[in-house]
Amino acid sequence: VTGGTGFVGSHIITQLLAKGYRVRAAARSASKLQGIFPDAPALEVVEMPTLLSDYSENLKDVDAVIHVAASLFSKGASSDEIFHVGFLFSFCISFF
Repeated sequence: VTGGTGFVGSHIITQLLAKGYRVRAAARSASKLQGIFPDAPALEVVEMPTLLSDYSENLKDVDAVIHVAASLFSKGASSDEIFHVGFLFSFCISFF
C-alpha cells in the first residue's frame, strides 16, 4: 500500500490487517506510519522519503499493489512530484 499515512491508505491498511493479510506499506515517514499502527506485527513499514525512491526492491514477493499515494497542488506539491505519483502507478503496473 503506497500512501500508508494518508486518510485512504491508513483505512485500507486497517481493513487488510483486520482480514488477516500481511501488509507492506510505504510512506514518506516510517515513524508516522508506525505511530498509526503501533501494534501490527503483520505490517511491514517501508520508508520512501521521496517519490523518486527505488520501489523495485520493495515490490519483491508482493502479490498486489494498492497505490493511493498522492501529492496535491493544494498542499504545495511541485509538478515534478505530481508526475512521479503517476510514474509510480505506471511502474507498479509494469512490475506485475
